[in-house]
Amino acid sequence: MNLVIYCAGGLGKEVYDIAIRINKIKSKWDRIIFSDDTIPNDQEVYSTKNYSLSFILENFDLNKISFVIANGDPINKVKIFFKLKEYGLKFEKIIDPTAIISHSAKVCEGAIICQFASVSCSSIIKQNAFINRAAIIGHDVTIGSSACLSPNVVIGGNSTIGSETFIGTGALIKEKLNIGNNVIVSMGAVVYKNIEDKLIVVGNPARVSRKNVKKKIF
Repeated sequence: MNLVIYCAGGLGKEVYDIAIRINKIKSKWDRIIFSDDTIPNDQEVYSTKNYSLSFILENFDLNKISFVIANGDPINKVKIFFKLKEYGLKFEKIIDPTAIISHSAKVCEGAIICQFASVSCSSIIKQNAFINRAAIIGHDVTIGSSACLSPNVVIGGNSTIGSETFIGTGALIKEKLNIGNNVIVSMGAVVYKNIEDKLIVVGNPARVSRKNVKKKIF
């Protein structure tokens, strides 16, 4: 099998590093490459090759490749995910060897869990979600599809994080809360109450800043 990391920016290189660490332990992939249409085809990127999606579709055995999306913006992640799904492509889940994942947790296709993250018992990481370094996810938590958690985020037990939601660095979410879809929680925010869909919240205690109209993070 070959692993294709879709998007070759800074996050893509970080995911490449994780894949290399996994391969040293498991020898899971014969080859790890990038696919990024903003970079010339067949160009070397970060010690490997980059190929356009069209080149991969035309020249690779699609039964022997799997994809992971290395993009930190939920609106981009979900668009890319469904574009690749239309081609019937398979998705890999990437879990750094240093992450601690409960045996009762469920990690779905396309999810990425970075180094030193912790996912506790009976939690669910849905498809295409991204969990960055040292994030702590309590028991019975659901992380929605294409959601992104930044480094050092803490999610209290029995909470739900909606689809395409972004949680900024160091944010804290109290237990038993529901954070809606397409929400942005700013870095360092401390959330004590439920947050409805499509809002941006900031501060301690977290308060609504405005509606998340553009849905763009970066």
